[in-house]
Amino acid sequence: MLPFRHRRGLSAEDHAARYLKKQGWRLLGQRVRTATGSDIDILAVDGNALVFVEVRSKQAESLISAEASIRHKKQKSMRANVRFILRKRRVAILRPRIDVIAVDMEGDRIIMLRHHRAALPWDSPSRRDSNADVHTYSTYVHMDTL
Repeated sequence: MLPFRHRRGLSAEDHAARYLKKQGWRLLGQRVRTATGSDIDILAVDGNALVFVEVRSKQAESLISAEASIRHKKQKSMRANVRFILRKRRVAILRPRIDVIAVDMEGDRIIMLRHHRAALPWDSPSRRDSNADVHTYSTYVHMDTL
């Protein structure tokens, strides 16, 4: 049996995927393994964007938010995944974007999902101005409304 923390993460990813499907997104894959040695939680298409979604979950009573748990090393890994997929798949017609979905849980129950679009620049932070036309915005969803 998987440890609770791992089960919680898988459950959060599954809920996030269902949420995105309800929003009309086309899911290309979940838990996509790359040659960089890390996973892309969800790879999807939203309009003309190829979206790399990082899903983070935390217990509701945690002192740190799910969003705050994405440290510099993870951000660097996410950018490397984007570059790897862009080189491998040659998807020039789609604009890359990194979203974050944060999930608050009480035990096994999901109580809140927060979707942050364009949460991180997909290229290096020093080149963030090249993404100047990308605006970050967030959606908050109470799970009992889905």
